[in-house]
Amino acid sequence: MVLRSLSVVLLVLAMAGTSIVWRGKNTQLIVLADRSRSMQEQKSAQEEWIRDIEKALPEHYALSVVAFGEDTQIEKSFEGAGFGRFLKEIRDGGTDFEQSLRFASAYFSPAAAKQLFLLTDGQDTQGDVGQLTSLLNSQGIRVDAHLFRQEAKGDAQVSRVEVPGTVYQNEKYEILVEIDSQVEKKANLLLYSGTTLMSNREVNLQAGTNSFAFQDVAAETGLVDYRAVLQESGGIVQNNQKSTIAKVMGAPNVLLVEGREGDAAELEKMLRATSIEPEVRLATGLPDTVAGMQKYDATVFANVNADNLTQAQVDSLDHFVKTLGRGFVVFGGDNSYALGSYIGSDLEKILPVESNVRNKLDIPSLALVIAIDHSGSMSENAMGLSRLDLAIESAQRAVEQLVPQDQIGIIAFDDTAKWVAELQSAEKAGEVIELIGGIRLGGGTMMYSSINEAYGALQKSDAAIKHLILLTDGQPADGGFENLIAQMKNDHITVSGVAMGKDANDGLMKRLSEIGGGRFYHVDASDNIPAIFAKETQLSTQSYLQNRTFYPEYVMSSPLTSPFRSGLPSLTGFLATIAKPTATVALQSDNQLPVLAHWQYGAGQVVAWTSDSNGAWSESFLAWDQSAAFFGGFVAAVLKADSGQGYLELREQGGQGRLEFIVEGMDKARTEATIIGPDGREQNVAMHLEKPGTFAAEFPLDQEGAYAVKVEQKQGETVVNALEGGLPKGYSAEYDITLSDRQTVGGLLSVSGGEWIESPEQLFGRPLERAERTFDLVVPLLILGLALFFLDVAARRLQWEARALAIWARIRGSVKPRTAEP
Repeated sequence: MVLRSLSVVLLVLAMAGTSIVWRGKNTQLIVLADRSRSMQEQKSAQEEWIRDIEKALPEHYALSVVAFGEDTQIEKSFEGAGFGRFLKEIRDGGTDFEQSLRFASAYFSPAAAKQLFLLTDGQDTQGDVGQLTSLLNSQGIRVDAHLFRQEAKGDAQVSRVEVPGTVYQNEKYEILVEIDSQVEKKANLLLYSGTTLMSNREVNLQAGTNSFAFQDVAAETGLVDYRAVLQESGGIVQNNQKSTIAKVMGAPNVLLVEGREGDAAELEKMLRATSIEPEVRLATGLPDTVAGMQKYDATVFANVNADNLTQAQVDSLDHFVKTLGRGFVVFGGDNSYALGSYIGSDLEKILPVESNVRNKLDIPSLALVIAIDHSGSMSENAMGLSRLDLAIESAQRAVEQLVPQDQIGIIAFDDTAKWVAELQSAEKAGEVIELIGGIRLGGGTMMYSSINEAYGALQKSDAAIKHLILLTDGQPADGGFENLIAQMKNDHITVSGVAMGKDANDGLMKRLSEIGGGRFYHVDASDNIPAIFAKETQLSTQSYLQNRTFYPEYVMSSPLTSPFRSGLPSLTGFLATIAKPTATVALQSDNQLPVLAHWQYGAGQVVAWTSDSNGAWSESFLAWDQSAAFFGGFVAAVLKADSGQGYLELREQGGQGRLEFIVEGMDKARTEATIIGPDGREQNVAMHLEKPGTFAAEFPLDQEGAYAVKVEQKQGETVVNALEGGLPKGYSAEYDITLSDRQTVGGLLSVSGGEWIESPEQLFGRPLERAERTFDLVVPLLILGLALFFLDVAARRLQWEARALAIWARIRGSVKPRTAEP
């Protein structure tokens, strides 16, 4: 029973995965010595530090020395002889903390406590140390460090050379050069385009960052490299030049759509001043097929009303932006956004802003009465509809613009006035719309009673804004309107007049509108009368049209406004909108509403400017000497960078160039890249399919300067897709005087519980997390349990107990008991 019980217990422990943990007493210390170029002058000091550490090393410690720069080398192993000096050659063009830390973490013995000690100036130039925190924590590795501070030497460097990502042929653009200096000094700044010296400028550098702007004109298409060279006295020379690449595309094909003839006149001039030659059309000329839109690189709207577009045109525009990745820019005006029937339209879906602000802002309520002439003359047909049909549809569209806190009333008048729907909450808008549809033709035209009825109802309303829209197609037979409407104006009730057809009394309706403080409209069959009523309703709310003088305020960082950070002219008005959640608001008004916003819509970019472009609200902008660059920049920003399919991503990674080509539907095409180095040497690199839709390749960056890259996709020997790009390779970050010398290493110390060390003895005064070794007992327990099981079986089968007892009895019988002495 004992054997069987023990066997069962051991087998259960084996099935439970039993193990024991043993804590080791030995400690391993790896000294990571930074041998990069910026630490050359500290070589002797590092060697002295390591020798002092060896002298102070406690008995249970083992020491290894690992040198690193761009690569990593073991200078002394744990079992090796004592350290004397550095012997290995290190590629010193950079400092890759990530690589060295990964190497060291793998070099430690699992059975020892682990400690890393960094001797460095703290300038990590290549690796991503942030990814190592979990690795260090999981292995219980503590990181301590000693920082060799680099003394300022009065140096200056070229920190950045920047050009627009894409420019177009004949476009004038800016090259920005930033120079960081540790002291105030004089220097010469040279700018080269290729091998041609463009400028040699004497500059006065201030301590800190200095910016200098140069201008160039894109004469030819292709890649253009720029190199800025700083000639200074003193300091190191390696950080005195830097390059960049501009990509020059062929002149863009831009479609400029105007709502009314002349709406785009000023915008056209500004685009031509930026070397963009737009094709100007009225809204009716916007192509209604994707094939018709495909030849354009961008479409620009200038004060376009959505009601002037067909559904096919809007659908084509949607595919143009969302699928083809082309650009779309919308400029406002008195016939756009909320006043252009954008609210709830398919056109508005494309935009980064929405126009229905009344449900989202604190907007005063509106009481609106619409008085409709339903006299017999309203039966006259126009394009298959009677005037009354148009009036009914227009009133219904006006009611649709209201929100629940508004009030609506409808009066139909001929020789008498009758309430079709008494003034009531717009919550019942659906019922009111049905009642409007029931209006039928009547007799003569008497207008006074309808105005008087509306006056009485609006007087009793508690709405903040009260408005009457009066529509007639004839000559009213009564009079006395002027005095009545003047009284209404005194009671803060406004009146707008709509004269329909050639027989209407335009003079009377215009005069009444002026007295009533409203607007006058003459409409005929060719006008979009429902859209006019919708616009009039929006205007009467005083919520969408923001007429006042203000200076646009910068909000989010945006490439549309970054070249103009010194200030912008004033505006005298704009149309109220709300930014959509994922939009970038670059400029806002003094009441925090969007003036300039943009977003990514599918594959394309969309920009919305909520003021106008013809000077009604933007007169100061048009008089501004940078107006063409400002407004033209909206169009340049949305233009697709490449005529080929897909796009390139180029970056420097781990001392090499990393090229990614993202393209859909081309996974089976043979994809190759041609890399042209700064010295003109070419290398061909086969790109591999890294994941669906993404080809990747790496190439060496062994020279400073600009690398040109061309990617081609072939089917057989036919090139089916091609894109170009460029990657500038700057000087090593070892020479960058602006890099922080504590941030990267300090982060490592805080994560691992380490400290800044100022003497070797400090390394050994604090307890380390002891290494734990786990011994798995499953197999031993299983073997022992099975052995006991078989012993148990043997004991039961062989009955060795009886024989053992017999032997024992014989043994006892051969021993005679002692007899006690008397």
